[in-house]
Parts: sequence; C-alpha cells; structure tokens
Amino acid sequence: MYKIVFVDDREDQFIILNQVKREAKDTLEFFECVPKASIIDTQKTISEQSPDLLLLDYRLDEKPVKGNKIVEYKAGSVAQQFRDSAIEYYKKDIPIFAVSHEDNIRLYEPDKTAHDLFDQIWFKNFFVDHPNDAVNQMISFIEAYKEIIDCFKSGNRLHKLLQINPDGIGFIDSHFFNEINKIKAPYLVSISIFKTFIKRSWLLLDKNNLLALLGIHPDDKQSKHLKKLINIIAENHIGYSGIFGSGFQRWWANRLKDFFEDQYSVTLGDLTSAERVEKISECIGLKFKPAVSRWTNNSDTYVSFACSSCKNPTEVEYSVSAYDPVPHPVIGKNRICWSCIQTGEYEDKGLLVDDSDEFTANKIRNGKIVFK
Repeated sequence: MYKIVFVDDREDQFIILNQVKREAKDTLEFFECVPKASIIDTQKTISEQSPDLLLLDYRLDEKPVKGNKIVEYKAGSVAQQFRDSAIEYYKKDIPIFAVSHEDNIRLYEPDKTAHDLFDQIWFKNFFVDHPNDAVNQMISFIEAYKEIIDCFKSGNRLHKLLQINPDGIGFIDSHFFNEINKIKAPYLVSISIFKTFIKRSWLLLDKNNLLALLGIHPDDKQSKHLKKLINIIAENHIGYSGIFGSGFQRWWANRLKDFFEDQYSVTLGDLTSAERVEKISECIGLKFKPAVSRWTNNSDTYVSFACSSCKNPTEVEYSVSAYDPVPHPVIGKNRICWSCIQTGEYEDKGLLVDDSDEFTANKIRNGKIVFK
C-alpha cells in the first residue's frame, strides 16, 4: 500500500479525498495535516510519514495555524525543500502535486517557470469529479518514480522507462537520450518524460489523437466497436506499456501506422476520414462514423491529429501552430484548428498562437479567411 500526504491549511478541505479513498480501497492510504508556522517543521512532519506522493494545497497561508500564527510560505517553497534534497539523496525523491481551487496555481505550470517543481497541477474538483482517474494517475506517478530510481544509474534510462527496443527508435534524436541520462534528480526525469511523451501526442497518441489518426468521429469515443478495435490494437502490441502507462492510456503512433500498412496495405495518411473508416470496416469488420472537419464540415478531409483546444480531429492545412516550448526540436508541437481561432475559444484553454502563424491567425480573426 502506498502512502499519500495531503497538506492544506483548511481542514475542511480534506473532505475532497473521501471519494478517492473509497476508490483506492487497499492501494492507497492517506495522511492529512495542516502546515506548521515554520516551513522546516512542515517538512519534518511530512518526512516523518515517509510518503510515496505529496499533495500540497497551493495556498498554505489563508488560515492561521496553531498559536494563531500565520504561515508565510506557499506550496512552492515546501516543494523546493524536497526538490533540493533530491539532488543529493535521489532515492528519497517523490512525486509532488500542487492542488487548489485557484486559477493562479497555473503560475506554477512547468512550461511557465524557470524551474519545474510539481509533477502535476490539479484543481481540487478533479478528486471529486474523477476519483478513479485520480487514483490511477497518482499510482502511476508513484510507480514511475520507483522505476526511475531503479534505473537512475543506468546509461539507457529512456529505453528502459519507455520500454522500447534500442533498434527501433530512429525516430527519436539520440541527443535527447543523452540529455535524459545527464539529469541529476529523478523528479526532473519524471517531469521531462511526462511533458515530452505523455502530455504531447506525437509519438504516443491519447484517445483523441488515436481517433483522429483513424479518421473516427468523436461520437464513437465510447462505442462498443471502438473498444473492440482497441482490443485488437492491444493484441498487436500497439498500446504503450512504459512509464505512466497505467494512469494515462496511450498508443504508439508509428506502430499503429505500421500495423495497417503491414496487415492491410493501408496507408492511413493517404486516405480521407471517410475512406479510413470504410477501410477499417472492410479489413476488421467494425463500423464507425467518419470524422468531420470543423472548418469544412465534411468527412472528405485528411485529419491527422486532435486540436489542442477543442480536441476534435483536425487537418494540418486548417490549423496553426500553438506557442509550445518544447525541450527538444524533434518533438511535435501542439496545433489549434482554424475554427477555434475564429471563435476565440482557444484562449479559454490558456493557449497562444505561435509567432510563425500569427499572420494567418489574425486574418481568420478579422474574417479575411473564411470557409466558402
């Protein structure tokens, strides 16, 4: 059983874990505490519990603690204490999540800071609305850290953690492997791999991008036929089983393409959405509704990925690059469909248009590019 410590200055917030505790059953145990006036005392209290994962409320200074004293630090300072010690004592490193009701927790999102502190940044309602996902994802991070620590002295960390054959990774620049091997703390390895391979869909596909590559409409996301197709994919070793895989379902994009080419002589990228689902029906006997372009409103389109804003299948020709700092130039960038640019909804997701495509985006905003 893994132990999770949750620190919040408001004891009434501990209730948000009730549903998670029921879902966790015999896999997780929780220790809840309020912070001490001294950050050193808080760190000591946490360390005494030997947690496998730490949840920190972003604001630890809202309510006076014992002795009516005010806490003069936030989650970042506590996380920094543990991250500093991880450089020297790497075997004691643990995943740390920031949780809050507040929008300004986004200030600590890894891409927006010079130094990564948190593995995940969650709003508290995630525990209430998605308790099963919360449990699975927390466990996946705990197990990921144990795997990272086990191979920390290895010269081929990424091969082992992603569970990939060294002979079949020509699509990843070798310099990226070398950079991962040079990282000095497990938490930095964790954050780098998650940000590069799990958070972005380029080598590994999430469900939205899987549907887009197959040309399947999002309406079929929960269909019985899709479940059958995913089972077939799993039987052919297309599913991802490496680090974080137990909490974040992913599929290898290159293996999926190779499967259709080798088994059915079908090149997915050469077909429209309508043609792809027709081929799937012919080859596998499963029927799907074809994906429809939001911009052209038809399925005679070459969708290839999910828009980073609306998550709908999208074409390269009707999308723009999102401003997306990536740790290595070979990594695929996120993109935003033209429809989201037109409606402005991408801004609500915290996305920005990359400067290289700002000219096109501005023409869409001003109605100079419209679908005819």
